[in-house]
Amino acid sequence: MRNLFSLRTKLIVAFMIVAALVGAVSVYQMQSINRFNALFTDLIDNDFHRLDQLETVRFYTFALEQQAFANIQDMANGETIDVAAERTALTALLQSMRNSENNYVVLLHDDSDKQNKSIGEITAKTEVLGALAGSILDQKVTPSRAELEKVEEELKVQRQELTQLLNAAIVNENREIRQEKAGADAATTRIINLNIVFAAATAAFALGLGLLVASLIARSLNKVKAGAERVANGDFSRSIDVTSHDEVGQLAQTFNDMAVRLRDSYNRLALERQRDEIMLESMSDGLIAINDEGHITLVNSKAAEMLDIETRSTLMGRPLDQELVVYDKNDKQLDPNYSPARAALDGGTPITDIFTYHKQGGSKIILNITMSPVGLEGKERGVIMVIRDVTREMQVDRMKTEFISLASHQLRTPLSAIKWFTEMLIAGDAGKLSSEQMDFAKNVADSTERMIQLVSSLLNISRMESGRIMIDPKPTDLHELVSGIVNDLKAKTVERRQNLVVSVHDGLPKVSLDARLIGQVYMNLLTNAIKYTPKGGEISVFVSRKGDELVSQVTDNGYGIPKAEHHKMFQKFFRAANVAKVETDGTGLGLYLIKAIIESSGGKIWFESEEGKGTTFWFSLPMSGMKAKEGEVTLDN
Repeated sequence: MRNLFSLRTKLIVAFMIVAALVGAVSVYQMQSINRFNALFTDLIDNDFHRLDQLETVRFYTFALEQQAFANIQDMANGETIDVAAERTALTALLQSMRNSENNYVVLLHDDSDKQNKSIGEITAKTEVLGALAGSILDQKVTPSRAELEKVEEELKVQRQELTQLLNAAIVNENREIRQEKAGADAATTRIINLNIVFAAATAAFALGLGLLVASLIARSLNKVKAGAERVANGDFSRSIDVTSHDEVGQLAQTFNDMAVRLRDSYNRLALERQRDEIMLESMSDGLIAINDEGHITLVNSKAAEMLDIETRSTLMGRPLDQELVVYDKNDKQLDPNYSPARAALDGGTPITDIFTYHKQGGSKIILNITMSPVGLEGKERGVIMVIRDVTREMQVDRMKTEFISLASHQLRTPLSAIKWFTEMLIAGDAGKLSSEQMDFAKNVADSTERMIQLVSSLLNISRMESGRIMIDPKPTDLHELVSGIVNDLKAKTVERRQNLVVSVHDGLPKVSLDARLIGQVYMNLLTNAIKYTPKGGEISVFVSRKGDELVSQVTDNGYGIPKAEHHKMFQKFFRAANVAKVETDGTGLGLYLIKAIIESSGGKIWFESEEGKGTTFWFSLPMSGMKAKEGEVTLDN
């Protein structure tokens, strides 16, 4: 039923009405023109036929006169004429004249007395003229010349009278033709005027119908437009009042439904915005939002307090890099071409780092800033910066590191003494020990060794975290470095009957590295591979070049790491649950240490592991080598 009221149906019906009206007018016009054309053609043909018959009568009148005059001349000259032949010719001429007169009568369409009188006079004169022409042939005796001249004179008079009658009839016919033409012209004018009136009426009706339909549609569309403008301006108080059931009515109903949904959505958004503002203001962390042009669009109160900003509104629309100048964690100026927020925006990945910020009063705070890009439709639209003041945490961490470093350093002396005295006991320097005493002494020695390793690891980590490690890069042959470490571990691989394969890319140039630091990376990775691979297992080391990077790979087919624990791999003191049951000896600090070494050298480390199948570690270093750094100590020093 709805289709009956559709806009398309209304337009089709209006078009069909106009088309039907135009068609009817066109048919009427064609019929009128055809009728008039037939009538006019008949009139013209009839008139010309009548004129033709009158002209024929006049022609035969002249021929009859000439025939009679010829006979009179022949008789006057005494010549003998063929009366029978002449009478036959004369009769034929008279009959032709009568036929033409009869045809003229038949063609007459006006039965008026004047017309009948005219044709009667012509007919009578024709008979008189014929009788005079035949009277010559009826003479038994050749008439005298005087008689012939009298007859001839009478013939001339009758012929002139007949000619006058014919001329009058022809003039009358021409007058009637002109009158008929004038009537035809008048009829043509009437038909043209009538067609113009019909065409104008049809056009006016079509225009009126079109304007009516357009007005109805425009009125409904204007209501929809006004309603849409109200909705666009946030006014949801009134709905669009369109009662039609066509597409415009459906569109209005759709707008009304959309307005209701938008009103509900705006209400929800207003509540959510209010809630978000409350949450932002109550956050313990500072928050700054910037757009894709790097301009500040939002600052919460905690950020303003943390950064010592009195009026937040002055920051709105200002470039972040001009309003928030930060330094690296060592309070050194950042590269002028580097913007952490822009790097997060361009890279599309969050960036977290430690920065130093100078307050207006001159005091400094240490900030942990996380910059998370915000995307829309696959394009980054801005960055949300979460700022946390970690000054106190860094101080505590530094104190903790210093304490660990001091404690570790102080513990090394007594541990070394314990190790030395235990070795003397085992060697018998203090006298021969019993088997039970020897077992005790060996246990003490093993525990002391583990304690020394733990203290060394803690000490190395504290040195790395404090930045006191000295980096002294020199051209290093990777083949020699790896082979030397493998040789140092050969006793362990032989003991566990493991096959260790080393492959270093041929033609690999020497790379500027700190052999002590990078050697520690290879040592820890290989030690772990040997420790966590069952006896008879396979271990491989591959070193190759990939573009501008030096890539090392250490693979084993040992116990592997459970997938659920992969994210903990490089955390301090982490040991996988499955290997901790098999190998109880370990500190969980080795991977944390080598990750710190690699990242401080400008490289990166990653891994793949599957429980029960083994683990593969990769780490990359730039072919350009490590950058030298002054420091106070080296590893294990």
